[in-house]
Parts: sequence; C-alpha cells; structure tokens
Amino acid sequence: MQRNAFLFFIMSLFLLSLTQVQQATGEIVIGLQAPLTGPNGEFGEAMRDGAQLAVDRINSAGGINGQTVRLVVGDDKSQPADGVAVVQRFVTEQGFSGVLGGFNSSVNLATQQVTGKAGVIHLHMGASPKLAQDKTKNPLLFRAILTDIVFVPHMVNYIVGERKFQRIAIIAENTDYGLAELETFKEKASAAGAKIVATETYNPGDTEFSAQLATIKQANPEALMIAGLVTESALIATQARGLGMTDVQFFSPSDGVDTPQLITLGGEAVEGYIFASMIDLTREDPRVQDFKQLAQSKGIAVQAYTAITYDAANVLFEAFSKVGTTGTAVASWLKQNTVVGVTGPISFNAVGDRTSPPFIRAVQKGKFVTIKEPTP
Repeated sequence: MQRNAFLFFIMSLFLLSLTQVQQATGEIVIGLQAPLTGPNGEFGEAMRDGAQLAVDRINSAGGINGQTVRLVVGDDKSQPADGVAVVQRFVTEQGFSGVLGGFNSSVNLATQQVTGKAGVIHLHMGASPKLAQDKTKNPLLFRAILTDIVFVPHMVNYIVGERKFQRIAIIAENTDYGLAELETFKEKASAAGAKIVATETYNPGDTEFSAQLATIKQANPEALMIAGLVTESALIATQARGLGMTDVQFFSPSDGVDTPQLITLGGEAVEGYIFASMIDLTREDPRVQDFKQLAQSKGIAVQAYTAITYDAANVLFEAFSKVGTTGTAVASWLKQNTVVGVTGPISFNAVGDRTSPPFIRAVQKGKFVTIKEPTP
C-alpha cells in the first residue's frame, strides 16, 4: 500500500511538472478583428501589419515568459454581423487570450458583447463614446485610440481659439463615429463662441456630395469640418474646391484621414487640410525609429494604424508578461500602469479610454507635418 501511494505521489509530481512545461513552452493566441475588405480595407491591412509586427518582435525576443505568440486574423468587412462571427470564433477557440480591433465603432459595439461574456480582454480602435458609457456591459473593454472626447476639445482650441474661425460648417458620416464627432464639436465650438452655420450628413461609400456642399456653400463658412474617413473626405474636399470653395479651411477633428491615401486621392484639393492625430511618425524618438526599421525590414508601409495596432498588441504583451492572461487581471493592470509606445505614453482611465493629448497636423506641400505639438 505504501509503495502504491509513493508511486501515485511520484506520478502526480510528474504530471504537474509536465503541465508546467507545456504551459511554459506553449503559445498565447490573440485575435485581430479588422476590415480587410470593403470600404475600410486600407485601415484593416494596416492593422494586420501592425499586429503581425508586434508578434514578430515579441517572438524574436523569446516570447512571453517562454510562450510564443500566435496571431489569428478575421475580416469583419466593417459589418457588425461579420464582426460578431469573427470574434465568436476567436473566443470559442481554446487558448485565446485577447482580441485586438476592430476599426468601426458600430462593429465594436456589437463584438464587445461577445468578448465581455467570454471574459476575454479586448483592445479596440472604435471612436464612439457609446463604447465607454456603460462599463458594466464589458469591464474588459479598452480603447487603443483617442476619441472625440479628447480630440474635439483640442481641435476646437486650435480652430476657434488660435485660428479664430467663427463661421463653421460640418459634414459628417452618418454613423456612430461621424455623428458623435458632429454633436461634440457643435457643443464645444458653440461654447467657445463659434457659430455652426450648416450641418449635413452622408452615408459611408457615397461618392457624390454636390447637394450637401451646395447648401454648405450658401451658408458662407470660413471653415468646413469633415467628420468621416479618408476616401469620402478626399472626395468631399475635391468636390468642394470644384464648387468654388477655394478659401474655406478644411479640417477633420480626428485621425480618420491620417493615411497617405488622403493626399493620393485629394491631391491639390487637400493642400492645407488640418486634422488631429495621436501620432507623428516623423519625430525623432528611439521607439519610432525602431518601429520604422522593423516595418521596413518586413516590407511594410509605415502608417498610423500600423503603429496604433502595433502599440495595442505590445500593451497586451506587457500586461501578459506581468500578470498572465486572465482578463480581469489584465484589465486591473492596464488601469494602473502606463506603457510608452510608438504613439507615446499609453494609459487608460476608469472606463478603459486612452487619455493622452493629440498632435495637430496638416498637409503642407504634399506631406503631413505637425503644426502643433501635444499639450496637456
């Protein structure tokens, strides 16, 4: 009997040791939900590239506490139903430890319900304030980008406070993202003494804006805020110039246009275009330079959402290395710590929103330049 008990004890120790070795030499799986096809495919591709760069970096350095990281990518096509299907597949697959993405607010509002129920940490890139209004739905949801709550006051300070534009028109994408920026800017700009002379909307994917722009032109604005993404913003600027709005200052309150495609599509029409962004990849910073060298070594274009997703993945990896992959432990760590990345210091408030101030940038001579550095 004693011999059998001893053998059982030895076997238990062996199995425990084997389990520990498997855990130490296994893999950590993360998912990326992104619009790889559809109207926002360029952003989805940039997000995929950024996530893969972060995975390559961490694995080349030995992984996370001896475990390699594997990335699984799903195409949400900028559609809530597709996003839910993608994330449902992520969270039901054994070993998934975190989800990055998606890009569109309406998609994230749907997918965050899936990760919340599954207890999986989720870092997204949606801008809608609805994603932070009720954290009881998903306390494991964190936002890797700045929102209009941060962007818009800084843009109002610049456009109204510093540039002294008083008559401002707005044309906004008819989505959670665009309408939230429209309403927030109206409130903040009016409080700062500006007059909103016209508001118009359009649907994602529209290519003709002449009716909205004709109404805006009649209102005689000094500046036109375009609350939307890059393709429509470039088309709106081009068509507005074609209607004779040559002296109107175009601007966007956030970084939905922070991609070279704005200049490629808009050409001369977007010269002088102003926008807020959470990143300046031209600045002299060791982290920026290291990121650019890594991207170039892999043949990947250096773009804003590549860097944003790269940072988001690295934030997750840092948390995993400190507290493991349990969602509640990671969420607690994220709320108490700051990680410095390519996009600067990354910290989160009580509702999981990122809080750092933005750069104010503009198109000058066919290039993006920073015209105002971040200020607290």
